[in-house]
Amino acid sequence: MKNVIKRQSCHGPFREFAGACMPCHGTRRHGRSVAAGSTAPVDVDVAAVISTTVTDYQDYSGRTEAINRVEIRPLVSGTIVGVHFADGASVRRGDLLFTIDPRPFVAEVDRASAELAAARARDGYASTDAARAQRLLTDKRYCETRLRPRAEHREEAAANVLSAQAALERAKINLTYTNIVAPVQAGYRAPK
Repeated sequence: MKNVIKRQSCHGPFREFAGACMPCHGTRRHGRSVAAGSTAPVDVDVAAVISTTVTDYQDYSGRTEAINRVEIRPLVSGTIVGVHFADGASVRRGDLLFTIDPRPFVAEVDRASAELAAARARDGYASTDAARAQRLLTDKRYCETRLRPRAEHREEAAANVLSAQAALERAKINLTYTNIVAPVQAGYRAPK
């Protein structure tokens, strides 16, 4: 026959602990009462109580996402001749990141400057020619039909000066695009 141990219930704050480790008031074997001290002692692990600060944290699986997402695309084409940052480095807004070879763009600025100078020279000549034709017309030594083309030529030369100025400005802007700077602050900065 099997030995069946029945425990009487414990009362108080340590009921679960006491019930798991030892009988509270005694046991009954086959209906007979047995003293509490007659059972075999139970091995229990014991540790010294210490007081420490415990950091409460949770582990979660998830993704991190940057606050700002920036795609850096050059506004002009060319060969990259300089990289001015290291991978993972912190950069501030306006820091130089890349340099595109500026030589073709410097040459374009020089060419546009020369075209502007030539357009101004043609405009000066056309203005002088139109003024001379106007004086000859006033003195009745020139007919009006020959004056009209000179006036139109002067207006065309003035428009060419404006066009050459715009081309020079565009070339200067393209030259500034060879320096690619950081549009936002990025990277890890330790808190102060």
